Amino acid sequence: MKVKRGKRWIRGGLIFLLLTIFILSSKTSLGLPTKHGGEKAYPAIHPEAEIRKVLAVLENRIEGKKFTEKAKDKLLNLSDRQIRLIISLSEVIVQGDPAPVADIAFLLMTVLIIFS
Repeated sequence: MKVKRGKRWIRGGLIFLLLTIFILSSKTSLGLPTKHGGEKAYPAIHPEAEIRKVLAVLENRIEGKKFTEKAKDKLLNLSDRQIRLIISLSEVIVQGDPAPVADIAFLLMTVLIIFS
């Protein structure tokens, strides 16, 4: 009976994370200024420098180069919007927020990298 409850909790947590990712990545939930025609105006990013910061966060949290190499390959192929979302999550981790907040940000960041 405990095993079933544990699986339900994990399944529910994964569903919650996926819904959170969906909500965070939707265009309407980002409160950024808009350009003409309703497009979002994003500040320019320097993907390579930002990706290095994200990889540094990953290396601090995960032991093993294999995952970071795969993550680097995936990060280079992401859209600017996806990279911005991952960068913002990595900044939450770097800021030293309380452990649960940083853990959830790390979880979301890894899920975005894995499923993108």
